[in-house]
Amino acid sequence: MSELSFTWNGKSSEDFGVAVTRLPDVLSAEIRGTTQVVTGRDGTLFLPDGALGEMVLLAECYLPYEQGGKVASMDAIRAWLRGSGWWTQSDVPGRRFRARITDAISYQPLVVGFADRVFGVTLYADPYQYVFPEAEDVVMTAAGTIVNPATAASRPRITITGSGDYSVAVGGCLMDFEGISGGIVVDGELQECLSLDGAQLLNSQAAMEDFPMLQPGGNAVSWTGNVTKVTITPRWRYL
Repeated sequence: MSELSFTWNGKSSEDFGVAVTRLPDVLSAEIRGTTQVVTGRDGTLFLPDGALGEMVLLAECYLPYEQGGKVASMDAIRAWLRGSGWWTQSDVPGRRFRARITDAISYQPLVVGFADRVFGVTLYADPYQYVFPEAEDVVMTAAGTIVNPATAASRPRITITGSGDYSVAVGGCLMDFEGISGGIVVDGELQECLSLDGAQLLNSQAAMEDFPMLQPGGNAVSWTGNVTKVTITPRWRYL
């Protein structure tokens, strides 16, 4: 079996008897934008739109023919390698990628007439490497600072415990809440405000210019009003 391996949605290539001949190169995502030619100016003018493009990751695999059920059927492998989810690879420990597999996978014979197969997997990934396993929640019962050790801003999940009207500031983003019963969850990835059990949307009880982001380095956290605890799930990520 190859020393290289990957996991897709929690299942390993080794579980399916898939030998990995090449793992994706870890790329830096492109900066999205447009270029313009300006009369009288050398070269071109690049105008970024403030976002990053997705990364295309390519893996090459080999499916050896073995007796005794050591290698999964191609039907099982097809069913596994599709959809959206999390990708990890053995040469990038401590990181994972949020990706989708939507292209068809073609299983070609290594040698005509034999059962061995080679195939490639194309992933379309978000432009970040997420820390895995995830960092522990940061629980704050008084104002303080949370430090982002990564190289990219993260979109945290913030659970605020407290009732009534109050204001919470995270990383320079001020959030005002009104008529809260028990607490509220502010999820930066979902771009939603939810009840503590996640069953109700509470966006109408929250006011903010944008959802908080934790920038690399220190991020101040403070509040006013009847807040007893702020719990931050940081979701650290790297470029």
